Amino acid sequence: MILIHLVLLLGPGGGHHDGNRGASVAGHQTAMLDLIGVELLCLVAASAALRIARTSTPQLNPHH
Repeated sequence: MILIHLVLLLGPGGGHHDGNRGASVAGHQTAMLDLIGVELLCLVAASAALRIARTSTPQLNPHH
């Protein structure tokens, strides 16, 4: 999702609506950057949760 929103932000017209220019485009770009930031925070939180769950679960070692 991050890559999709980044492509939409950097693509022609700066977003979904090519006809809109001026303040609306700047507001749309800011909203897209905010959305990408939220998606990155979700990615970091999910990664941390998986790492914590993996380290707190005892690993069974059949060789010992």
